[in-house]
Amino acid sequence: MLEKARPDHIQALQHICCTAYALSFGSHWTEGGLSYYLEAQFNLQRLEKEITGDLTNYFFITQNQDHVGFIKLCNDVELPGEGKARTCEIEKFYVLPKWKGKGIGAAALTAVIDLSILNKIDTLFLCVLDTNIDAIRFYKKAGFKFHSKTRLEVPYFKDELRGMDRMVMSLGIYD
Repeated sequence: MLEKARPDHIQALQHICCTAYALSFGSHWTEGGLSYYLEAQFNLQRLEKEITGDLTNYFFITQNQDHVGFIKLCNDVELPGEGKARTCEIEKFYVLPKWKGKGIGAAALTAVIDLSILNKIDTLFLCVLDTNIDAIRFYKKAGFKFHSKTRLEVPYFKDELRGMDRMVMSLGIYD
């Protein structure tokens, strides 16, 4: 279900990142914004630096050996108002639209939770567009709770879609 991305996976990772993101949120950008974002977030140099670093992990979400999505986890990121002790941010979590609603995302999120427990993470958190009602429902069903409001501050993203909900899950096992 989850396959950790390695440096020799870099081009496949770039492909699934760009494809899954563009299919899911391509319409949320003003003209030229999507290509700007994809290049900034998923260029080969950045992906390689993140994959080989200590604080970021990318995972392919797989189904029958096909890459159907990806997850980016960032460790030791500060949760506003809470600090950063043993936290992990789910910075990116995208499944190709044709694979949504089949339980693949739920299984991938369960795997992330299990991995976090194995790595002694106290708190998982993420930010989700407040207009993405399906995703908010998905995270709530998995046990995430609303934490605070925030705003996406990237160039070319449509202003009316910038609102975000920060959501948290306390794994509660290392308190």
